[in-house]
Amino acid sequence: MIAALDSNCIETLGEIMKGLFIALLVILISGCSTHKSPLQSNDKFIFVTSDEEAVFQAAYDAMLEGRKESPIADINGPIRGYSLTRKWGLDYWTSMIRVFPAEGITNSGDVVRGYYPEVSGEGTLIIRGPSMDERIYEAALEKFEAVGTRVGVVKVERGDYLLERDAFRLHEKASLRDGGTIKIEGLDSLNSETSSIEDRLQELEDLRSKNLITEDEYKNARSQILEDI
Repeated sequence: MIAALDSNCIETLGEIMKGLFIALLVILISGCSTHKSPLQSNDKFIFVTSDEEAVFQAAYDAMLEGRKESPIADINGPIRGYSLTRKWGLDYWTSMIRVFPAEGITNSGDVVRGYYPEVSGEGTLIIRGPSMDERIYEAALEKFEAVGTRVGVVKVERGDYLLERDAFRLHEKASLRDGGTIKIEGLDSLNSETSSIEDRLQELEDLRSKNLITEDEYKNARSQILEDI
């Protein structure tokens, strides 16, 4: 009788383990997603500023927290921002940061205008992916607060961008009307004195092949490197 009970227990345990394995497999295959925004909690807030260029630079800089060797790309759509995809073996994770223009109403009824970041992600890296998004989001809050004033609001409505989209594209020249482009970190590393001329030229070629710099940026950086010969 005891042997029969042990056999039943083993069989039940096996079914439980099988169920857990199937559930885990489903999660791994289907993946998961994240979504973070200052509007998710009861204590909503936006960053009040009219410096749209600085806001988009802050968003790009926040994405560097998860970049590693992954290129950062523009998001095409009504809400502007940047995205990157990281891969480990067969798994992947795509992170996105969107910059929302907003008009908020404070507790006292004042109308304030500014921006807020939204960080989201999806993929099959169910541990590393959400952790990376958390770092990007925390960096975004820190960098947005460096260029704008954090103001609590009770209601938020969608605002309008001040500048044309081309002002913040990574891989295209800025429009003549708006001027300025996002400063890409990759170009800064080309000035390292410890790198050989050959290494710096190769790094520059890599940036160009991945469309991370414009043709003008490529030519200017190459000229600067060759001047060191």
